[in-house]
Amino acid sequence: MEMAGRATSFIRTLQLHPRIFGQFQRVMNDYSTDKLNVADLVFELDTLFQFHPDFLTGYRIFLPPHLRPTLPSPPQSPKKKLRPSLTVLKPYIVFMNKVQKRFADERRVILEYLDTIRKLTQGKLCNKEAHNAIMIIFGKENQDLIDEFEFLLLGRNGIRKEKKKNTMEDKMNSMEDEMFELDMNLSRRKTAEDSAKELMYSLQQHEDHIDIYFSAVSVGYIRKIYKEEGSSIITRLRDDPTTVLPKILKKLESEEKVLIKKWRHIHEKKKNPCK
Repeated sequence: MEMAGRATSFIRTLQLHPRIFGQFQRVMNDYSTDKLNVADLVFELDTLFQFHPDFLTGYRIFLPPHLRPTLPSPPQSPKKKLRPSLTVLKPYIVFMNKVQKRFADERRVILEYLDTIRKLTQGKLCNKEAHNAIMIIFGKENQDLIDEFEFLLLGRNGIRKEKKKNTMEDKMNSMEDEMFELDMNLSRRKTAEDSAKELMYSLQQHEDHIDIYFSAVSVGYIRKIYKEEGSSIITRLRDDPTTVLPKILKKLESEEKVLIKKWRHIHEKKKNPCK
């Protein structure tokens, strides 16, 4: 099995144990940022996996031979100092960090993701079924995570989306999809704006908690429009709503203009599809 395939298999299995995987992420992040040298890395992982022989064997595959405790150490050339190929695991760590950050306030999503990994690893789901499950769990608004999941955990030759023929019907279907997506975003934007205004009014009267006013959909939409800053905006909203709310309302108003412009553009294309 090639190194990428081994990495995928190792990470899938490790993710079935969230506590251990979380500690593994911490160790690998420390190594990636040079907080740990190679010797410290091996010590930390040997300690972490000491009661899990399969994990010990699994991670040692990525070490140079002279660092594998289970193998005799060959003489090391003074001209060449080998680094562990554990760096091949880094994209998987980065991906899981993204998932945890994106859904920091939606623990259910992370649990359903891990359950899908478990079923995939145990053979209860095929690649296509796992892909379809992840599309539902993450949602269309997180297509970047869906694509990354497909690439990393289903393999480079996983599911490939079929290319549609360039026909009038396909164009119309595509525009219908875009219109639907824009309608959904306009609706979510309006709901989030109404929630923000209601909370703003409440704060002028007395302090209150944002979860009373913002649904999971509204929180998710705000996180979406702020992209990488989404989680920090939600945290700041919880900690200091009086300061953050005006900024969110301004952002939502700006987003409405963008969405309406897109909606009108698609509407015009739909009326004149031959253009």
